[in-house]
Amino acid sequence: MGFKFVEAALQAHIPKTEGIDTGLVKSVLVAICQHADNQTGQCFPALDRLAAMTQHSQSSCSRAVEVLRKLKVFSKYRQGDGHICSLYAVDIKRLEEWAIDWKLWKARNRTDFSAPKIVGTLSSQQEPWVPRGNRI
Repeated sequence: MGFKFVEAALQAHIPKTEGIDTGLVKSVLVAICQHADNQTGQCFPALDRLAAMTQHSQSSCSRAVEVLRKLKVFSKYRQGDGHICSLYAVDIKRLEEWAIDWKLWKARNRTDFSAPKIVGTLSSQQEPWVPRGNRI
């Protein structure tokens, strides 16, 4: 299991590609990276396995693999044909090029996480919110 490859995939900001959801592409990439050998980055997951792991159809996963191939995520790629498994060799340097700078992201997306201010108080006739199943 390629933990460093999974980490690189999770940290990568995948470029947007027209016609396919970036979340789908990233989930397929993470599933592929989960199979990658930590030394070589090579793995052989079948398309039906990727589909089961990502909860997407095989055709969606196939399109995502094609996008990843065009983005040059694989240093080596061979498509299986039913008798031969697909071969993926993940290029970790390519993923690291897309790494998110979390310090910059945090600075741009700074939000006030302090406790919300109370606007009013409950009157004596108002009941506090109670979940529906627990009402008397």
